[in-house]
Parts: sequence; C-alpha cells; structure tokens
Amino acid sequence: MLDFHEYFLVKIRPDKVTVENLKTGKIKESGVTLKFSNDRLLISSPTEPAETIKRFVDQLSVNSLFQFKRTIIINARHPNILKFEETEKMILRDVGAQAGSNIYLSFDEEVNAKEINLSNLSLCFEP
Repeated sequence: MLDFHEYFLVKIRPDKVTVENLKTGKIKESGVTLKFSNDRLLISSPTEPAETIKRFVDQLSVNSLFQFKRTIIINARHPNILKFEETEKMILRDVGAQAGSNIYLSFDEEVNAKEINLSNLSLCFEP
C-alpha cells in the first residue's frame, strides 16, 4: 500500500528555521540572514519564516506524479518565553498552514524526529 502522506518537523528558534522530512531524514536549515524574532517575540514578522518553511518543505518533498498530503509539526522555542500566548500560537499556526494541511504545535521542550510517533500525533501535540 502506498502512503501518500509526508511529515515534516519544523523547528523555529529565534531567527532560525530547520525543516526535516521525517520519512527521508533530509534536513534544510536557514542561514544567518533570517530576521523575524526579537527579545519578546519568536515571530515578529511572519512573512519571512513562512516563506522559508514553504520553500524548504517544497524542496524536501518527494517528487512524484501524485500529490502528497503534508503534515507539519512545529516545535517553537524562544529562550525568553516560558509560555506562548494565544496570539503567538495563532501566528505559528498561520505560518505552518502556508506549507501544510495539518499542523501540530509543540512548545514545552526540544523535539527530536526519532521521538515522534506519527500514528499518535493528535495525542502528543497541541493541534
């Protein structure tokens, strides 16, 4: 049976984005030129990280004649933010929505690709 679904782990840190295709293990990482954070907000300008995430997801997607459904798992962390407010969570959902149909958010701790149970996502992450 063919699985027409792709999963991506998107790590958003101050002025840095890392995207990993969870099936292939391929990774894309932004350079030092991204500027979208400040001391109080992880994303102060949503355009820049959204474009970078979309580009990386497109580059890491499997080339196929079929359209794959995409799930984006966003792991957002900022050293000065202990708890993200709802408005910041909404911005992160919007950023992820531009690159995938399903979005899961994780804020509390560092997430590694090997720790993610793809069949049980809704129970592990905040949808």
